[in-house]
Amino acid sequence: MFRVFSYKVFGTVYSGDPTRTTFGNSLRVICYMEFILYMSGIIKYKIFVAGDDVLLMINRKDLTQF
Repeated sequence: MFRVFSYKVFGTVYSGDPTRTTFGNSLRVICYMEFILYMSGIIKYKIFVAGDDVLLMINRKDLTQF
């Protein structure tokens, strides 16, 4: 499987701004998780992100390789 990663986030986000803070954090966390899963060779997963909160579901067999 070949994937290209390209993410850019611009601007300053101030703490307490509910829409921009959550949106920026969500994008950042998605980028991190996509990269980690790609480097780990895990291709089947579900990810739910809200700000800096993450729920990641992978198959148990993928977990045992670590």
